[in-house]
Amino acid sequence: MLVNARLGYEAEGGGWRIEAFADNLLNRKYIMDAGNTGDSLGLPTFIAGTPRTYGVAASFRF
Repeated sequence: MLVNARLGYEAEGGGWRIEAFADNLLNRKYIMDAGNTGDSLGLPTFIAGTPRTYGVAASFRF
């Protein structure tokens, strides 16, 4: 199970917004995609999901 979270605050009137986010909070290992790229060579291809990430974002409206 993947757990993501976002918490934001927007100023009255919507002039600016700040948001904190975290993705894959439990830091689970998972496969995002199993592709066909190596199928012609007999090699399976797998794309791992992203590890835990977090940050802050800000936006402004003019």
